[in-house]
Amino acid sequence: MKIKLLTHQNNMRHGPGVVVRNLTQGLAKLNAHVVQANEQADVCVCLHNPLLFKEVWDEIDIVGPNSFVIPSPNTTEAFTDFLVPSQWVKDTYSNYACMKDKAIHIWPVGVDTDDWLPSNVPIDQRPIDCLIYYKNADPRLAEDVKELCTRHELSTGILRYGAYQEEDLKNAMNIAKFCMLVTRTESQGMAYMQMLSSDMPCFVFEKPEWDDQAPIGVCAATSVPYFDERCGEKVLQTASLEEKHIAFSRFLEKLKNGDYNPREYIMENHTIEMSAKNFLDILRSVKRKKGE
Repeated sequence: MKIKLLTHQNNMRHGPGVVVRNLTQGLAKLNAHVVQANEQADVCVCLHNPLLFKEVWDEIDIVGPNSFVIPSPNTTEAFTDFLVPSQWVKDTYSNYACMKDKAIHIWPVGVDTDDWLPSNVPIDQRPIDCLIYYKNADPRLAEDVKELCTRHELSTGILRYGAYQEEDLKNAMNIAKFCMLVTRTESQGMAYMQMLSSDMPCFVFEKPEWDDQAPIGVCAATSVPYFDERCGEKVLQTASLEEKHIAFSRFLEKLKNGDYNPREYIMENHTIEMSAKNFLDILRSVKRKKGE
């Protein structure tokens, strides 16, 4: 099967760029045949906003996952199949009238586990206790973060989304013992998954609803769509300070005991090879449905 991937340079920063890079690397590992934009293909995937590719709409078989924040008729009417990064995004999209009778396939991109490796610096030799990762979070949460770290006399470092390079995040994996994620909801969240691949346990300020850009109202969501007990702990952003303290104390105790194994979770579920195989399975199902 010859695959064409439609991408646009304007959409290659941050997460969308990582999606394209990791997908193409995963497909290469599986020896999948990816052709250039001007070549003939058996299946065409529009990874970014289809409005950027109106001249080839008749070629596109499936759209996503970096297509749009909110579905609208002008971006969905010409297509039947869509990729989304996680279950909550699928559930949310399904509430829009323009997505009625559309096939929505869940496909998270994988993590390059050969690139995001565990640090070779022993945890007790890392100079920073807590890496605080902020991404579009409620500013009021900063006070809770400060209080929790102060109570436990923890040294901290800070990374803010949009204000660091990927190399900065890699360097942080070598100097911090754990990460505190202070974000809004994530459709997938590549940065924290890269941290997990680096075996960095995470304490998550969980936001369970998407309400900042959803005209249909509040939607159930999450700050960490791919996460289990091996990865760390979560506490609701709306919890009281004392409830956050209890959850954080539990996290620190389990961290001290070596109870977390976030890389194991990624290796079992989210390598680029696994993701590429899932991608190919979806493409084959779309082609079968169309009788091709």
